[in-house]
Amino acid sequence: MRRKGKTKLEVYKEKKKELAESLEYLRQVDLPGGSQFVRDTRGAEKKEEKKSQDEIKSYLETGRQARHSYRERIANYGFTRMAESEFPLSWEYYCIATSGTSINIFGKGFRTQEGVLFIVKSPKGNVYVRGIKTTYDPEYDVTAVNIMVVQVENTMDSEKGILLSDNVDTSSTLRKTKSGILLPN
Repeated sequence: MRRKGKTKLEVYKEKKKELAESLEYLRQVDLPGGSQFVRDTRGAEKKEEKKSQDEIKSYLETGRQARHSYRERIANYGFTRMAESEFPLSWEYYCIATSGTSINIFGKGFRTQEGVLFIVKSPKGNVYVRGIKTTYDPEYDVTAVNIMVVQVENTMDSEKGILLSDNVDTSSTLRKTKSGILLPN
């Protein structure tokens, strides 16, 4: 599967919608009975999140019998998670199921295992490849995919030079509080 990042207009519309929802939430909190509204809203969010996770796990459970279709479903889930992230339009990203055979990625050969590969191509043409070996346990595999999506985001931030851990001179520009929080000098 292949998809480029969202356009500026799509990102703008999503941000505008989120802002409107946030403002409505804050208005409701200030009204009498606002604490009950907060509890109800958070409870509904938790139920929706649990329902979503349960659907993913049951979807994967049905595909567990057929190993290849299971890997395909995990790859589709990974791609969906990457598509939900707001990647810049100039970046390309892929999430593919692998069967343990050798494959070519942008002209370079790679040996694979039975699992899922996450491939990111920067606007400069740099290609980053990372993968997971599927365990065929939906709980572990979903967690691994979520971790890989965060690592993809970190890779993109590192390429752009905005990842804090890549800053070689952090000691002179940041100070650490007693609780371990890094703050600018």
